[in-house]
Amino acid sequence: MKQYLCLIIAISLITGCANKNQCVVKGKLKGIENTFGVLQYVNYQGKLDTIKITGSSFTVNAKCTQPQLALLAFSEKVDPKDSLQAIQQKQPISFAVFLEPGKTIDIQGDVTIPDNIKFTGSNLNNEFLEFQTKTLKPVLQKEQAFMQMAQAVVARNPKAMDSLQAIYVLINNEKKDLIVNNSLKNKNSVVAATYTYLIYQSLPVDTALNQVYAAMSEGVKKSFAGLKIKEKIDQQSESNKKNGVKMGAVVPNFTLKDAKGNAIELKNKYAKSKLLLIDFWASWCKPCRSENPNIVKVYNAFKDKGFDVLGVSLDEDDNAWKEATKADGLQWTHVIDQAGWASKVVEMYGIEAIPSSFLVDANGTLIATDLRGDDLQKKIASILK
Repeated sequence: MKQYLCLIIAISLITGCANKNQCVVKGKLKGIENTFGVLQYVNYQGKLDTIKITGSSFTVNAKCTQPQLALLAFSEKVDPKDSLQAIQQKQPISFAVFLEPGKTIDIQGDVTIPDNIKFTGSNLNNEFLEFQTKTLKPVLQKEQAFMQMAQAVVARNPKAMDSLQAIYVLINNEKKDLIVNNSLKNKNSVVAATYTYLIYQSLPVDTALNQVYAAMSEGVKKSFAGLKIKEKIDQQSESNKKNGVKMGAVVPNFTLKDAKGNAIELKNKYAKSKLLLIDFWASWCKPCRSENPNIVKVYNAFKDKGFDVLGVSLDEDDNAWKEATKADGLQWTHVIDQAGWASKVVEMYGIEAIPSSFLVDANGTLIATDLRGDDLQKKIASILK
């Protein structure tokens, strides 16, 4: 989370020169006189390049073959006389920077006032900053305030971490939705694709990411961010193929017991529905519990039109499972696999994290995965018109 916030502090950067495979980054900045800096980025060979920067006025050359994000960071020099506490309080100053072949980017301003730093020479950096300040700013401010509050709360009560994590997941999902919608509206934007790549570094592949990639122009698909997104999707696809889960194919069948000990077979459930959501969760999973109210809302809205849910719990404690289903008002059929993460069903479906869900039709054909929030409601509504 911290790394993402750093990328958002400001923007800028690079540029061209006579060499089309090089970018020139020039800077004249106040507030970095007593620092040492670096420009870091992944080169065309897939390796991390680090270029050292000295002085408040600098010019560096970075090799790149296509637009991509880099990090420009300055750390205050340590005085041997400083106390350990004083050293720990020296926070690095970081800027997200787009490297763009054949461009020269000029950065000027005072690093103590990030919003006033100016970048010229690259429209990509201006686009990156505009989306950050106009669209993402409210949720980023909410995220920053939450992080500060969470640190104070956990310092007093470490057991509060799980509850705080659930709140953070909601904030992160709000940020993800803004980024996904921006990418869907701007299929020719490398910047939009880059934001998507960044947010999904810590998230699993879902229907929204597949939709974003499918909507990208061919040029953006060939960009650094586009290639990375494709790589992530392909890796998940290969994992799914190995474990029998494939979009457009019938999902693996399984039989598990409900709270009364009755055997419930999956294929008998989807055969009685127009749409069935197979929802893998657990009572101890805070993100799962946070998503439950949304599933309840969608279930109540569409249950009379042929929509149903099968809850699959990975709880090892069946009492905790039963109490959670009652507390959250989950009125659909529930089964449990007390093998937890050692479950054969988990292995068949290639599940690496929960909540994890699979939407299938009356034939058991996989339609979508991991739909949450408004995405679930919209998908169900589009099919059960």
